[in-house]
Amino acid sequence: MNINAGSMNGQHAFNQRQTDEQLLASLVGPCVAKNLLASSQGALEPIFAQSRKYAYSPIHLGVACEQIPYDSAPAVTLAAAWELVTRTLAEKIADCDCLIDPSLLVNYCRTHLFAAEREVFICLFLDNTHRLIATMELLGTLSQVSVAPREVVKACLIHNAAKLVVCHNHPSGRCRPSRADMALTKAVKEACAVVDIDLCDHVIVTNTASFSFAQQGII
Repeated sequence: MNINAGSMNGQHAFNQRQTDEQLLASLVGPCVAKNLLASSQGALEPIFAQSRKYAYSPIHLGVACEQIPYDSAPAVTLAAAWELVTRTLAEKIADCDCLIDPSLLVNYCRTHLFAAEREVFICLFLDNTHRLIATMELLGTLSQVSVAPREVVKACLIHNAAKLVVCHNHPSGRCRPSRADMALTKAVKEACAVVDIDLCDHVIVTNTASFSFAQQGII
């Protein structure tokens, strides 16, 4: 069967030649798309950042439609689109050795933590073949995460993980590890080793950069 890229009534065929405004319009309508881009000076990152903040506010994506204010509908749509991207990446690394392609792992972590206003620590539990079993999130403060290594080990055992990757974000935009980050990595690695679980990497991400302890040879 031959499928023409311009078919489907000509309304829902996407291609790389479409502008940001045209793609946004397909989600939230042309007027809203134009206003969003005008308010963000043409940048996409602030638009999705605001929608993510809305998604993690007291009103969540799962609430009944009548509880969502009318003017919040575009934020819900964009947050849902971003969540689908995150889940798609999770499915992809669940089906492959995610340590073979570090960029895939970093993209998943960055997407998961995109626009978080405070530091968030996530554990990625892996099986013996480095496939993702589950992800667990721990919330930190505006400038640091405080994680008890024994809680990380407990979660690994609950998920029957053989390997572990941890990740946290730096909302400041500075991607280099702090002394506290180095100490935490050492403590988690030592705690995991007691129960024969390998800490494979600690990844630090911002919206635009990443730092891998494993790639730098310090884990």
